[in-house]
Amino acid sequence: MRATALKLVVCATLLLGACDGGPSEPAFVPEGSLSFAYQGPISGSYEATGVMEVQAGTLPQPVTGATAYRQDQLVNLLAFRAQSATRGDAFLMLLGQVAGTGQVSLDPIACQQQVLEGCRIGFFVPDVEVTQLQGPELPAGLLESAYVMVLGAVNVTTRTDRRIKGTFQGAAFRGGEQSLQNVLAISNGRFDLPVRPQGAP
Repeated sequence: MRATALKLVVCATLLLGACDGGPSEPAFVPEGSLSFAYQGPISGSYEATGVMEVQAGTLPQPVTGATAYRQDQLVNLLAFRAQSATRGDAFLMLLGQVAGTGQVSLDPIACQQQVLEGCRIGFFVPDVEVTQLQGPELPAGLLESAYVMVLGAVNVTTRTDRRIKGTFQGAAFRGGEQSLQNVLAISNGRFDLPVRPQGAP
């Protein structure tokens, strides 16, 4: 998978506008959590719990937390685990169109074709410099160092205008190169996230 195509898709989704939730929704709870285990060239567990704000026109701020944001029915999951004042581990999953509950499969082909409704793919970027996450575009080389999750499934168990919950699992490849020495198995993925329009407080 070409990094340039992935960069276009990620930047396009991160710069989308927003809309507000309906009046019948329960009170908005800003704290979210996202966790998973990983095994392969690197092994360990990932957990990010806290409040994360997504500002219009930029990637998430480098604080430990997790959230989801939407444009119409397109939903993206975001998490960051700070390791120090300057570095941390980032996770991004594009879910495409999610109107309700149920299982969906990852679909990197739709991402390559820039079909945003069906684009479903994940990115795990361990030990990233936080300044690389603070601009409106992804820096050159960031996706090459990321583990790109192109195989797997997401099971959405709760989906409202203000909350999304579910599980996920799959396989990620460093730089998107599908070779055995690059494969990272991702298991026991769980998320319980607020859903906010991008730029909402």
